[in-house]
Order: sequence, then C-alpha cells, then structure tokens
Amino acid sequence: MNIIFNSKGIIVFMFFILSFFILSSCDNKKMKIDKVLNYSNDKIKFTVNIEKVIFKKNDNRLKTFVYGKIIIDNISKTDSIYSLEDIFLILGDNEISSNAYIDSVGSVIIQDNNIKNDKQKEHKVYWVFNRRLNLHSIKNLKLLFID
Repeated sequence: MNIIFNSKGIIVFMFFILSFFILSSCDNKKMKIDKVLNYSNDKIKFTVNIEKVIFKKNDNRLKTFVYGKIIIDNISKTDSIYSLEDIFLILGDNEISSNAYIDSVGSVIIQDNNIKNDKQKEHKVYWVFNRRLNLHSIKNLKLLFID
C-alpha cells in the first residue's frame, strides 16, 4: 500500500494533530493572577503574592491549584516559629483550601521554621481547593493563619 501525501493531505493531517493536542490539554487550564494577600499578628507578618491559578483534573475531579510566593517577616523583638502547614486560603466564611505546600519538583516535608527577629523568609508555595473556583471567587480569597 502506497501512501502519497499531497499538500491537501498534509494540511488535513496537521489539523488532526493540532486538534488532538488542543483537546488533550483541556484538563489543565492556567490563568495568570496578580493579587496580594496580607495577614499579621503581634509576631509575624505574612504577604502572599498570588501569581497563577491552574485547574487540574485530579482523582477524577476538577481542582483549583493556587500558586504564589509567600513572604514572612518577623516583626517581633524575639525569634519566632511558623509552619506552612498552618497557612491556608479561605473563601467566604467556610471554604478553606489545603495547607500551603512547597512548590518544587520533588516532595518536600514541611517543618516548623525558625525566623530571627527583624528577618524575612520567602517560599514558593501553592494551595489546593477541591473544586474549580471562578474568577470572582479567586479575587475574594483571604489569608488564614492558625497559630
């Protein structure tokens, strides 16, 4: 069997290949966001710069992954301790994200972090919501720290 590709055949073939890649990437939608969240108590100030939101199908459910950078400032006169496991995003009065995870290639065990007085630390992090959030919801996120 001889297959001959003419210009029309190549165009049709490329259309099908392009369509396949577009349809197969539909599960992971990305949205760039520029939002800053703040929280402080008498010891620590948290500033979160949300940079992007990705919608992924995980465990057969569409989830929202919120990515950003968290800056921790020790505003007390003594050393302080914080854990990323105690930092959440909250939507409305009752919907809470997962705790913050370190955004890295491999899995990172979250530990308590010591921060000296008048010092600052930064972490690239992400949170997960168990459903797809709309743009209005994302703009209304707040930061929650449970100490």
